[in-house]
Amino acid sequence: MKRLILIGFMFSLLVSAYSQNLDLIVLAKGDSIACKIDSISNSHFYLKVKYNGEWRNTQLTKVQALRYEKSSINPKTYVIDPQTSKIISKRKAMTEITSVYDLPRNSVYIDLVVIYPTFHYEYLSPLNEKTGLALKTGFIIFDPIILVEEVAIITGGPKNFFEAGLGVVWDLADVSAPTLRIGYRYQAKSGFLFKIAPVLSTEIVVPMIALGYSF
Repeated sequence: MKRLILIGFMFSLLVSAYSQNLDLIVLAKGDSIACKIDSISNSHFYLKVKYNGEWRNTQLTKVQALRYEKSSINPKTYVIDPQTSKIISKRKAMTEITSVYDLPRNSVYIDLVVIYPTFHYEYLSPLNEKTGLALKTGFIIFDPIILVEEVAIITGGPKNFFEAGLGVVWDLADVSAPTLRIGYRYQAKSGFLFKIAPVLSTEIVVPMIALGYSF
């Protein structure tokens, strides 16, 4: 039961962290806004816009809007004013990483804890230009298979990061143990991912080396 609750919690974190496209409304006065359209009536748009950094409910008449497009604005490719939701410009294509926002969001990788291979999927959610939250799920090839869940914070950049994570491992018999990991992370825009860290669990410390791909 504890295992199911934790899996559900981690899955909800991954879903909530995943960055979805926003809707576009072009206003008659010339501005374009990135928003979340909830519903449309014969005369009004009912939507959420960001005002002073918070999502707020509002409405527009169809006279105020020239046109709209659902799920057409990727927040990673546009500069959006967090105070008004107005689209300022399209981001210039970058050949180098300058912040956590430029890193690939999804990662798959394999690590070796002692001699046992572990397979992971991870989602990275940026918190600011130098900090991000990494949500990880995976399993260790063992007898029986051991499941792994972790929430980690990364900070630094643009490619070299300090990483610290708290997690839990358990087997199919529902025997669990907490884990603590503190180490180094290298993540390139090309997709290459490398990690090295000691992992502390139930009074033992084991080394971890990981290689993977981000996309």
